[in-house]
Amino acid sequence: MNNWFFKDGQGETLLDEQQLLRQIKEANSFCPQPNPADMETFLLHLLLGILQQENVYLCHAKMPESTAVVHLTKVFAFQNMAELIDAVKQSKAVLHLQTSGTGGTPKFVRQTVQFFVNNSRQGAKYQADRWALCYHPCHMAGLQILFQALLNANPILYLFQQKTSKISPLLHQNNISHLSATPTFFRMWLNTPPSIPSLQYLACGGERADQTLINRLKACFPTARIRNIFATTECGTVFVSDGEFFRISKKQRHLVRIQNNELHLHPSLAGGLANADNWHNTGDQIEWIDEARFRIIGRRKDILKVAGHKVVLSDIAHVLEQLPEVHNYRVFGRPNSISGQIVCCDVVARRADCSSASIRTKLRTRLQPYQCPRIVRIVDRIEISTSGKTIR
Repeated sequence: MNNWFFKDGQGETLLDEQQLLRQIKEANSFCPQPNPADMETFLLHLLLGILQQENVYLCHAKMPESTAVVHLTKVFAFQNMAELIDAVKQSKAVLHLQTSGTGGTPKFVRQTVQFFVNNSRQGAKYQADRWALCYHPCHMAGLQILFQALLNANPILYLFQQKTSKISPLLHQNNISHLSATPTFFRMWLNTPPSIPSLQYLACGGERADQTLINRLKACFPTARIRNIFATTECGTVFVSDGEFFRISKKQRHLVRIQNNELHLHPSLAGGLANADNWHNTGDQIEWIDEARFRIIGRRKDILKVAGHKVVLSDIAHVLEQLPEVHNYRVFGRPNSISGQIVCCDVVARRADCSSASIRTKLRTRLQPYQCPRIVRIVDRIEISTSGKTIR
């Protein structure tokens, strides 16, 4: 039986290595805006665009299906995965990624294939890895995993938007060793502590990861490496930590600026496609812990002004994270004619006897009066964006 390369959320093989090579060889055209709703076709057309050295447009939002096709100028006949991987490494293709819009209106950001190749870890020590893809495949994090797996010929199990109850069985059945996902994903999944002995590496990214969540991951997977990752669509991975706090390394000091407690990155981090004179303002607010360490506290919109007081939503999230009866949550602000803004939160409870009143009472004992949510709702689910993040 051929080695499988990609499985869908049902654990069914969409592509094994020989099928992938055969479909590439038999293709005569590709769509430059591949549709991620059909992952088999998406992967094939993404690879064909890369091999053809073309522009490929990757959209996470629902858009009219593109009927445009580009005819291939040559036949790509590879004898094995190693030949395909070598061709990908040499590609000069450009990928156009749509940002999540967390900091405003979504936009397209250009990244070269070489950017992903250069930022992937490759070699014999990575060839036995088996990845779970829990991000949207058009997002930076999803593409980083696709390239990391492809360049080492690693199998990929697609779990984006998979039902929580099915995740652990699929990870176990397929001996997945590496999993990277948003904190929202981990909160939902860890409601029932899983046992997956094969997992060696877990990474949180895409949203702020609270130390309480990281500690839960360490407790559930004591032998696995746990990493907290800060990345942007424009620059890829920037900071990596084993906890909530990040450090600016010596080699990064000339590439990172903190202005008005907001994070700015040098354009050289953006794969060489940014304007060399324009530093990239990520829009992320930071808080210094000491002279060397800082934490991400959110975007500008995650900091409210309540009756003249500054309220950081992540401080309230930190308290909710520690309440045993809270399974998942959403903290957000709403305009108010008297105080300017008020704090609200939606809570998915672990127990049927959990009420809005009981949550509010506990929050009052842990927060300042102006931080306490005026509105607490018990809900069945928290809405999640196409990037796998909690919608605020």
